[in-house]
Amino acid sequence: MQILKPYLFVILALLLSLSTSISAEEDSSSLLKGFNFSTERPSFELIESSFDDLYKIFGKSRTISDAQVEALWKEYQGKYVRWEGIVTYKGIGEQDWKRVGIRHNVGTNVEILFDDDKKRIVGMIDTMDRITYTGKLSQFFDRNLIFEVVNATIEKINGVPTEELIEKQLNSVKLSSRETIDTNSDEPSTSAFDAGDAPEETIDFTFDEIDSIFGKFSRLSFDQKEKLWEKYEGKSVQWRGVVTYKSAGETNLNRIGVSHTTGTNIELVIDEEKEEVNTMERIKSGDDITYAGVLAKLFGRNLLCSVINVEILKIGDKPFLVNTVEESTQPETSQEKIDETEVVVADSMAPKAIKKEELGIVTDPEGFIKTSFEELEAIFGNESRLTESQKDKLWREYQGKRVRWQGKVVNRGLGRVSGLRMGVSHTDITDVELCFDVAMEEKVLSTNAGDMITYTGKLVKRRGYILPYRIENGSIEHIQAAEQPADAPQ
Repeated sequence: MQILKPYLFVILALLLSLSTSISAEEDSSSLLKGFNFSTERPSFELIESSFDDLYKIFGKSRTISDAQVEALWKEYQGKYVRWEGIVTYKGIGEQDWKRVGIRHNVGTNVEILFDDDKKRIVGMIDTMDRITYTGKLSQFFDRNLIFEVVNATIEKINGVPTEELIEKQLNSVKLSSRETIDTNSDEPSTSAFDAGDAPEETIDFTFDEIDSIFGKFSRLSFDQKEKLWEKYEGKSVQWRGVVTYKSAGETNLNRIGVSHTTGTNIELVIDEEKEEVNTMERIKSGDDITYAGVLAKLFGRNLLCSVINVEILKIGDKPFLVNTVEESTQPETSQEKIDETEVVVADSMAPKAIKKEELGIVTDPEGFIKTSFEELEAIFGNESRLTESQKDKLWREYQGKRVRWQGKVVNRGLGRVSGLRMGVSHTDITDVELCFDVAMEEKVLSTNAGDMITYTGKLVKRRGYILPYRIENGSIEHIQAAEQPADAPQ
C-alpha cells in the first residue's frame, strides 16, 4: 500500500493539471458562447417549385377543385423549399420569437417556425428585411396566409449570407485588432490603449468599426460597453450617412437621425444657439450628408449613440456652406425657399431645377393624368438620382391623381384584413399594389397570373426601395388572358 501512494499523488496531480487546462480553455472562449449554431446548407432534398408555382395551385385564384387541392397537398406536405420573401412580423415573447411572417406578394403569405437553436439567427432579422430561407412545408391554410413552414433556417439576409453576418458578430466579439476585453473582469483591459496609447482627439475609425464594438451585434455586456465608451466619449469623428428624420426639441436642441446601415444609427444634436446657419431648415429627410462632431451619449443598440457639436460638411458631394451662400445670394431660384420650383433628373449626376408646370402633369377629359408608368418610374424609381426629400416633394403633385395603365397580373387575393388586392408588374417585379372595393371581387378573381389588364385607380403611395406603388379605387377595364400552357391543371 505504501508503494502505491506516490503513484496516486502523480495521478491526482495530472488530473488537476488537465482540469485547469480545460477550465482555462473554456474561459478563453466564453465570448463565443451562443455561436455554436449551424449555418450549413441543408442536406435534405429541396423541391424546385417557387412560392408563385405553389400559389397558382393552392392560392385563391386556383382553378382546381377542393378535392384536387387536398390530393395535391398530400404530395407537397413534408417537402422542403428554398424561397425568398420579405419579413412582415416577428413574434415576441419567450415562445413567439420562433414565428416569423413572410410576404411574397400581398400581405403575409407564409409563417415560418424556427427551432430553439436558431434563436440567434432570428434575432439578426428585422421587419422589411428580404431573406432567403429554407424549411419544410407543414400546413396549408385556405387564406392569404397560405403556408406554414417548419424546421426553418435563414441562408441570406438582404442578399448577404448569414455566415458573413455571423462572422461579423464573431469579429465584434473579438473586437478589432486595436482592442481586447477581459470579460472575466469588471474592468476592461486594453492591449492597444494602455498608458500613452489612448485614441487621438480625432478617431479614424469608421462607423462600422465602432458599431462592431458597441452596436446591437456586440457580445459585450452594456456595463462593459459603458466602461469602454469612456475612452471614446468626447472624441471627434467624421462620417457620412442618410438623414432619416428631423425633430425639434422643447429647448434649443434639435435632433437629426442618420442611417449608416439600416434604420436610424446616429442622432445628431443640433444646438441652434451656436449655429450660424439654420441647419434644421436646410437638411431634409433623405439627404446624403457628411458630418463631423463629438461622440456623446451611448445607446448601444441599433441607435448607437448621439453626436454633439455637429458641423454639416456636405450634402451629397457639394459643400454645405457653398449651398448656403448660393441660397442667400440667389433666393429667387432656391429650391427650398420657393414652392413653385421642383427637381427632375438631368443627364448628369446633379438634379436640374425646373418649374412645376414643366413636369407635364396633364389630364385628359376623363380626369386621368397623361403620365405613363415609365415616366413616373423615371422620377420615383430606384434608378432615379433624386434624394428622398426631393421625391417626397414631387410626389405631392402626383398623389391623388388618377391613372390608366396597362400591366401584367402577378397575383391577387382577398384577405380578411388586407382586402381585395392585386399585384401588377410593368417590369420584371411587382411594381403596383392595386386595391379594389369588394364589389370587384368576381372580376378581380377571374384573372390569372400573366394576364394583361388595363386598369385605373388613384395614386396613393409612391414606391419605396422594395415596396410598390399603391393605387386605390382600382377598376379593371380590359383583360387579355395569358396563353395557358398545355399541362396547366384543369
